[in-house]
Amino acid sequence: MSNSERIDADPALSAAAIWSGYAGAIPFVVCLLGVLLAPGAEWRLRAQQAAVDYGAVILSFVGALHWGLALGGRLRGDGRTIIASVLPSVVAAFALGLEGQRALSLLVVGFGLFWLYENHQVRDRLPADYLRMRRNLTLVVCGTLALTMFASESVGLQ
Repeated sequence: MSNSERIDADPALSAAAIWSGYAGAIPFVVCLLGVLLAPGAEWRLRAQQAAVDYGAVILSFVGALHWGLALGGRLRGDGRTIIASVLPSVVAAFALGLEGQRALSLLVVGFGLFWLYENHQVRDRLPADYLRMRRNLTLVVCGTLALTMFASESVGLQ
């Protein structure tokens, strides 16, 4: 597919899509602050677990977007695309089975690898506005999850 055939011909992302996308990063920041500032180990542990739980949900959501695009014909519906769209949910499920810092680190890897997949395997089939937003959100999500992992260590959480 040439650049002129790229999905950029589609309308730009709506303001609602952009706002909801970036607003979706707020809970990651809140969880990080909770791990750092909560008044006691129990609340800090809850904030850490909330980061894992929310991260798993969002990682699954990112994969589900690709699954929906494949089913709708925007992406190829071949086995490779379908498997790639389901793998984030599998990684998220594994993360939910781990504790604390290990779960956070697996989520960072999952988000990072899926971003690489998007940018190296299906970039020409996705709108530039979407790719730009996904890059920014992936940086924020991976950064806050990594900082949550380091903050967990600093307050004595596993």
